[in-house]
Amino acid sequence: PDVVLDALGPEAPPEASLEAMLSVTKMGKIVTIGGMDKDIPLNAIWLMCNLIDYLGSCWFTTGQATDMAHMVQSGAIRMDELTHRCFTLDKVNDALDAAQNRALGGFDNVVVTM
Repeated sequence: PDVVLDALGPEAPPEASLEAMLSVTKMGKIVTIGGMDKDIPLNAIWLMCNLIDYLGSCWFTTGQATDMAHMVQSGAIRMDELTHRCFTLDKVNDALDAAQNRALGGFDNVVVTM
């Protein structure tokens, strides 16, 4: 492939990402948007010699998040497919624990309310 989009979650093994990355063509791009919490052993010489771009993405900008919030509020985007685990501010440590153990990855949202 010309582009590899790595969206694996926290529990994914690094080997899964590495295999996908090593499949990219010369002058290809690797974009990581996942939340894997393990180190991936990348060979900088391989990246350099194959002219590979390795990019991180934080999904969206603050402006795009504002636009999405307006679309949700207007009903243009439905959120009922997502699950939400809500915590009050005094339970922020529980929320942090929950964020580390999201079974559905980015579809299992952790919300702290004030």
